[in-house]
Amino acid sequence: MPRQTKGTSSPADRPSLDEPRRSREWMVVLAITLAGIALRVWQPSHMAVEHFDEGVYTSNILCPFNGDRYPFRHLYAPPLLPFLMEWTLILSGMTASSVMWVNVIAGCVMVPSVWWVSRQWFGPIAGLTSATLAAFSEVHILFSRTALTDVLLCLWMLWAVYWAWRAILTGRPRAIFLAGLFASLAWWTKYNGWLALAISGSGTLAWIIAPRITPARLAAHFKCAAKRDDGPSAGRAMLRWSLVAVIAIVGWLPVLVDLQQYGGYVSVSANHAGYFVGLDGWWGSLVKQLENIRIVSPAWTWVGIGLAGLIVTHPHQTIQTSSFARQLVRFVLALCLVVLIELADYGLVDPVALLGILAVIGLALGLFRIENTNAICAVCAVWLVSAWFVGLLVATPLYTPFLRLTLPFVVACWLGVGVLFEHVRRYLTNNLSVSNDMQVGDKRLDTITIYLEFAVLVGITLVAFHGGNRAWQDRRGLQAVAAEIVKQVTAHNTDPAVSVLGEPGLFYHLGLQRVEQSLSADDLVIVPAADYGAATVSSRASVFLVTGPHSPSLLEQTNEVQQRLSLVVEWPYHPTLLVRLDQQATGNVIGDRAETEPIRLYRVTP
Repeated sequence: MPRQTKGTSSPADRPSLDEPRRSREWMVVLAITLAGIALRVWQPSHMAVEHFDEGVYTSNILCPFNGDRYPFRHLYAPPLLPFLMEWTLILSGMTASSVMWVNVIAGCVMVPSVWWVSRQWFGPIAGLTSATLAAFSEVHILFSRTALTDVLLCLWMLWAVYWAWRAILTGRPRAIFLAGLFASLAWWTKYNGWLALAISGSGTLAWIIAPRITPARLAAHFKCAAKRDDGPSAGRAMLRWSLVAVIAIVGWLPVLVDLQQYGGYVSVSANHAGYFVGLDGWWGSLVKQLENIRIVSPAWTWVGIGLAGLIVTHPHQTIQTSSFARQLVRFVLALCLVVLIELADYGLVDPVALLGILAVIGLALGLFRIENTNAICAVCAVWLVSAWFVGLLVATPLYTPFLRLTLPFVVACWLGVGVLFEHVRRYLTNNLSVSNDMQVGDKRLDTITIYLEFAVLVGITLVAFHGGNRAWQDRRGLQAVAAEIVKQVTAHNTDPAVSVLGEPGLFYHLGLQRVEQSLSADDLVIVPAADYGAATVSSRASVFLVTGPHSPSLLEQTNEVQQRLSLVVEWPYHPTLLVRLDQQATGNVIGDRAETEPIRLYRVTP
């Protein structure tokens, strides 16, 4: 990169906040952020630990007998999120719902983060539209209200790729350190957190290689492949990325060292291999993932798409400075939005497929048409987002179609759609403004367009009301059953012990019910179990065993075990859509009605 004079900074270091109407933009950002916050904190009483993995992450503090670690927790996630959950419980006085707020906060922070990153990369309209899609994304809202790893992972990944972009362009030590730090945090949150390094590394490599392998004639049109002299050399760029990778790996080493006592990373890899479907199952997994996202995104995702479209079509010029051609394009875009929202109201359009198609178009435009004063920055960013989008489109369906695995890909879609909308708005503003050979706009056409935009607002309102509340389902089913279990086992028994078989979510709620009722560990012993061992080795007088949907079948056990277990009571449990989609990742899930899952309390007879 050419040497800069003292007091100047590279384009990547300058916030692109010199656009007109900056204060109006900040107001829109604030409104989008508040909407995102409201959607994530709505009905807080419905948030509760329910998913199997949630129970694993949140129950560490309830396992002093196992070194404050739920058994085999290392197979499910690195220690960062469980550590945050543990301290959340401590600081809240062991309030059961407190663990949910880690992801609620991360999900709320994600909205302005997406705006900032997308704006820095591509422009103000890209920032606003990407943030709007993030704020109203039902998939992101749903997981922001859980105690799973994926929302926090996406937040770290976004900032890791952003700071890697700055590090590659500027070589500033702060940018290199922060890129490595955020990549390390992603890796500490989920074992696939290394994807942050893979995205920035592959995107940087494509950015470097493309100008060297593209013929000169094609490079004249393929803007991202044009050779430039205002960027860092290939050696410097890869050296800077290598420094980022070293910092991230060094930061993750404590996790790797801790795993050695459990068999090293080999044990984690072996566990993950069980979910790998390979190329043979790729297409089926992709179709299932799209179906899963469609099931949980019937309403508010369309609100985000509609509002993002209105941001683009909303008039930016007065009738005296707007050309007829520009007004005509705005009219056509608004009309398309009306038709699209109407089709969405009847369930005839898949929102995820639409976002994916729009993202592909946006990234293609970004690769072929870079119209940015900070072009070198936008070129690098387009390659990074392209690597993010394509890489996860290929990699995600290689695994069992758990819905949460799609979240990083959805983030890439938001960014790609932002690129498209930025290009559309710039075309409307720069290419179709009034010139000497253009006809001045017609006020009547502007009026019709405004009516169409109002129709879009009405349409997305109706879609939101018709779509149901799948992201806000009441997830307190296990919590209610846990309260009943504690009542049963403490009513007429002295120093009872409860073994919870293969249900970490239920174990979590039982442990906190004991705290809530001020019972000591001696008054009520609660332990997690992986088998029916309590039915054969128990020496206490009042021993109970709890089974649920994830427990091994009692019918498959020995006659001795079956004879020693006496059913006390059975409760019907209705798992929410989130749990059902994971339980039936390879089956068909249609509608909102959940099948009843029995939770049984057995007494171990002497």
